[in-house]
Amino acid sequence: MDKLFPHSEYPEDQEHSKTILTIHVLRSGLAAGSILSVLSGTLTTLYKEPSALLSSRHGNRLLIHASRGSIAGFLLSSVMLTTTMWGKEDIEWQDRAWLLLGSEGQCEFDKWLAAGGVLGGLGAMALGKGRTAASAATAINKKPAIVVKPLEAIMGGISLGTASGAAGCIAWRIGVHGSFF
Repeated sequence: MDKLFPHSEYPEDQEHSKTILTIHVLRSGLAAGSILSVLSGTLTTLYKEPSALLSSRHGNRLLIHASRGSIAGFLLSSVMLTTTMWGKEDIEWQDRAWLLLGSEGQCEFDKWLAAGGVLGGLGAMALGKGRTAASAATAINKKPAIVVKPLEAIMGGISLGTASGAAGCIAWRIGVHGSFF
């Protein structure tokens, strides 16, 4: 976000503070929903059919969970932002936006999440997920395939890419650099 919005010298001079804070909170909600959906999709697969953990059924289930989880996180974060910032003065918005733009770690994390989301969405489109026929069956146990609609596949790809971006950033900061900033 530091590339889109300039960081002012003083908090009270920060322009576009409501836009900056809104984008940050909605992006954080999407990322939180994405990360939790990976866990819920994996646990669902382990509960329903543990042998399918390494199959395409698990991948399809993960895409569906990720698309729904990211939307739920996005909507929940919008409600939380509204309730938290309702009636606050402009200086409070400006101060929070100024702190966000001034945080080197937050700006790097934003870049990782954006890159992961774009790559995940493009990857889902390139793989052609969502084209699975409803009547298709797996060769092993003849269960009907889990159908992923095209929009769910793209949203799931963006969501899984965002979760991968978060994991990549954490691995980069802790694994390569030894710590956060």
